[in-house]
Amino acid sequence: TPPLQNLRISTLELAQKLGVSDLIILDARQTELYHKGHIPGALSFPAEKTYQSNQNGLIIEPLKMQSILRSLGISTQQHIVIYDDGQLLEAARLFWSLEAYGMDQVQVLNQGFDAWKTQNRPISQRQPIATKSLYIPTINHTRLANKLTTSIASQNPKQTIIDVRSKEAYSGEISSADRNGHIPNAINIPVDH
Repeated sequence: TPPLQNLRISTLELAQKLGVSDLIILDARQTELYHKGHIPGALSFPAEKTYQSNQNGLIIEPLKMQSILRSLGISTQQHIVIYDDGQLLEAARLFWSLEAYGMDQVQVLNQGFDAWKTQNRPISQRQPIATKSLYIPTINHTRLANKLTTSIASQNPKQTIIDVRSKEAYSGEISSADRNGHIPNAINIPVDH
């Protein structure tokens, strides 16, 4: 199956697809919010589970991702729609993680759960039971950057590195990393802008 052409899906399009057998809907919000109400048929996959630890931005190891994806019944052939509250931070993290692990039929719900709720679309507290999959980790290296590729990109005027941390972290005033400051030639667009 070729990759999807549109990375986003509208609430209307998703509402029309509810109940389609090969569609997996993932709620990237925190588990507590999922339990309070979610899109019918959605499974909980909090974006925080895609991190190795809360100290860094590294993606989880293949065997951990394999375990999660198998338990959710996800395989590389399925159409996956991800949503969060609408800020797209958690949805984007989960989207990238799934792409890095070989999924190419992934979309993000435009405007997220808040728009879904505002439009009075159906909400459920029922937790669907997933049929385990036989997913085997496949790494899509085009979705991962390392020190070398980042260094090369920082010197290429045709590529842009966007640093989404706060202005204070970008300028080096504060840091949770080993070094202060930012990658040379990176531009700062704080995620909370």
